[in-house]
Amino acid sequence: MSLTIDNLFSEGSITGVTLSAQSATIGSFSATTISGATYYGNASNLTGGTDTYTTGTTFSNNILTIKKNSGPDVTQLINNFSGLTINGNLTVTGTTNTTTLSGTTISGGTFFGNGGNLSGIVDSFTTGFTYSNNNFTISRNQGLSALTTNISTMTGLTVNGTLVVTGTTRSNIFSGTTISGGTFFGNGGNLTGIVDSFATGFTYSNNNFIISRNQGLSALTTNISSMTGLTINGSLVVTGTTTSGVISATTISGGTFFGNGANLTGISGSTDTFTTGTTFSNNILTIKKNNGSPDVTQLLNNFSGLTINGNLTVTGTTTSAVVSATTISGGTFFGNGSNLTGITPTITTYSLITTGTLTTISTTTTLMSGTTLSNVVDGSYLLNFGTTLSHNTNNTTITTAIRVGGVEVTGSPLTWLRGGGQGNIQTTHGYSGFPITVSTTSNVEIFWLTGAGTATANNRYISLIKV
Repeated sequence: MSLTIDNLFSEGSITGVTLSAQSATIGSFSATTISGATYYGNASNLTGGTDTYTTGTTFSNNILTIKKNSGPDVTQLINNFSGLTINGNLTVTGTTNTTTLSGTTISGGTFFGNGGNLSGIVDSFTTGFTYSNNNFTISRNQGLSALTTNISTMTGLTVNGTLVVTGTTRSNIFSGTTISGGTFFGNGGNLTGIVDSFATGFTYSNNNFIISRNQGLSALTTNISSMTGLTINGSLVVTGTTTSGVISATTISGGTFFGNGANLTGISGSTDTFTTGTTFSNNILTIKKNNGSPDVTQLLNNFSGLTINGNLTVTGTTTSAVVSATTISGGTFFGNGSNLTGITPTITTYSLITTGTLTTISTTTTLMSGTTLSNVVDGSYLLNFGTTLSHNTNNTTITTAIRVGGVEVTGSPLTWLRGGGQGNIQTTHGYSGFPITVSTTSNVEIFWLTGAGTATANNRYISLIKV
């Protein structure tokens, strides 16, 4: 049923009247109480009513909450969305699973899946790594600049695979399944797991050339049936019978030829081949021969029981358990010299004598002129120093001290006092056999100061004896 009332007017009050209809259109209506399921219009003329409205919405843990200015919140559990459009920003805490998600900007810490349906994404990735001149470089595609950092030192580095180093590598500890290099520095004292394998001998038998090795390694063998251009330095020993149609050479030389030479051809007279001289340099013994014959050379790293008649000149450092000779000379001998006999010791000394009178009024240490021994080499010395001191003031001191390289030697300050009634007399003052140590080449000097007044030093001498 529908009800239309153009105007409902009463000069007084209408009470106890109830209008019930499915819908009603009234131009103007007022009453103490008006109730209905639905009211249409902007309600601008309604008074005495409560304005209830939504103040905000939240969505957390799949719960949609509608907050109102009065009354309880309205909540609804929503586990799934389909065809959802969001105007603004959507912030998701946790993990979101969706078939299709589109937005102007989508950001997140981690995206799962193969990214096959992502569009507008720049596929940027690392294309390679290099490490050169201490610079670690990460190359990238899409024209992105490389990421570079300088790594000069590595500690506890583990490399899975092969590490190729160009240049020189220094390391306290270096380990690997296989380590190879052109040159290894050091004495190998800290190398472990290294098999010291070397050739122990050579044999040639039945046309087989055999190289024997230590450490139980199998011999290296090759068959050599023919030789051309063979040069043998030393002795060739043949066991058994050797048969050859023709043996020929431009020059055949040897210490001794056996037989009568009846089958030798192409020989006119005899060639007197002999040694013209020998040299030994860089552990290489060279025997020179005449007639344009090639030199004979041999590497000799060690000598035992060597006797030399004549002079032996050694360049460099020589280490030997026992060396004896009529005369042994060298720039430096190492060891304590306990086994050296017939040696006249060389004593290293420094000395300086300065005449004349010197005065000072300085109450802080200052150099005593004429006492500087320059460029004293390192070592232990006994210092001697002497002068005569006097002072113009009674009961006043003069103090001297020894300095090495500008540093005062502990225990060296020595004080002289003019007494109250002795007058300005000269008194001997100095050091006798005072031990000092010079660590590096330095100057050795005497410094002095006065307690007050004027101090005077006359003739001065200073000397060092190396011990």
